[in-house]
Amino acid sequence: MLITPEQFAMIKKAIDERQPPPWDTPLGGAVGIHGRMHAGMVASNTLASINWTDGCIALDNADIDEIYSVVTVGTPVTILP
Repeated sequence: MLITPEQFAMIKKAIDERQPPPWDTPLGGAVGIHGRMHAGMVASNTLASINWTDGCIALDNADIDEIYSVVTVGTPVTILP
């Protein structure tokens, strides 16, 4: 079993109420979209050798700045493979 019946109920309730589901279940949590968190992580070979995003979508800081200038918090985002 991945999640308990109680965790399932909390997730279903959040979805039914159009709220974010809990982040602390074995299914994971929200997916963030962010730039580079550490100035030292600049070389692409450094980024490829460690998982510094923790499951989020990571972009160059300049790309984040551009997105921030044209969308607002709550804008729907579709993530494709």
